[in-house]
Amino acid sequence: MGFWKDDTIKFDYDSVQKAYTIMHQIYEDADKLLEQLEKDSKDAEDKMKGEYREAYSDKSEDVFKELKKSIKNIDKLSKKVEQTSKDFLEKDMEIAKSYRKS
Repeated sequence: MGFWKDDTIKFDYDSVQKAYTIMHQIYEDADKLLEQLEKDSKDAEDKMKGEYREAYSDKSEDVFKELKKSIKNIDKLSKKVEQTSKDFLEKDMEIAKSYRKS
């Protein structure tokens, strides 16, 4: 059984492209949120070390441990989204190549 044009999988390329665009936007948004969270964390830490340090000294280490865990989890999520985006692009390129062959 040969590979004939009638045997090809039919799909809507515009939908695939739209899905890839959305996935890429999610990655960019996650990256921006991570950057903002890191900035906010640094600002909060600087503030805690300054005028509010004594008032929160008993809680500050716990707060920052939790914040660091959150940042690590967001970073992991961001990396997963980035990898998924790369995988999606790779599949998109395979689809584009199959279009050129047909």
